Amino acid sequence: MTSRISVIRECLTLTGNNLYGAVDDGSAEWDIPTAAFDAAVEWLTDEHDWNFATDLEEVEADETAAGVTIDPADPNFTYRHSRPDDALHIVKVMDEDGGKLDDYRIVGNKIYANVDTILVEFIV
Repeated sequence: MTSRISVIRECLTLTGNNLYGAVDDGSAEWDIPTAAFDAAVEWLTDEHDWNFATDLEEVEADETAAGVTIDPADPNFTYRHSRPDDALHIVKVMDEDGGKLDDYRIVGNKIYANVDTILVEFIV
């Protein structure tokens, strides 16, 4: 299967650019094509229907080892949830009954919401 790294290496080679020294080494050879790759993936996942690669996962609010709910950094939300590990793009976030949530925020690998359990539809 083609990976992000193999696509970036191939594009750098085909365009006559220098290869990066190491993955995520902070060089322009890594940062520029990585940003372009991420933008292309986001555009493709937004613009096309990928039903064959869609999954649904129930996600509980993040808790400490002691079982205490971890507050999100955004005070407008009550719960913080971890984004599913294999989620390439989040299509929608729902409450646990399948009702679409309009009030949520994705920050990095976290999803902030005002319900403790969410259903996340995503592209793998």
